[in-house]
Amino acid sequence: MRAQRIAEVLPLSPLQEGLLFHEMYEEHPTGAYVVQLVFSLEGELDGALLRRSVEALLRRHPHLSAFIWFRDEGTPVQVVPRDVVVDWWECEVG
Repeated sequence: MRAQRIAEVLPLSPLQEGLLFHEMYEEHPTGAYVVQLVFSLEGELDGALLRRSVEALLRRHPHLSAFIWFRDEGTPVQVVPRDVVVDWWECEVG
């Protein structure tokens, strides 16, 4: 990630530190604290509008795109990217 693409670099909150500790403590991390959502919709859907809505949500609340990065000396920090490209794909079933 290039520096001009970063909006903020922040220290971890106590909750983030705790979640990171538990994730790294596990011999075989499960990603239990990472939530991904896959869902199916039925009926008419404007996929382009839904994608623009997700992108607008992330522009309005950029901290939803934050991730943890380890500095060279090993200190974890929260990085908030300036712009987020949403991984998006659509498929038709049936």
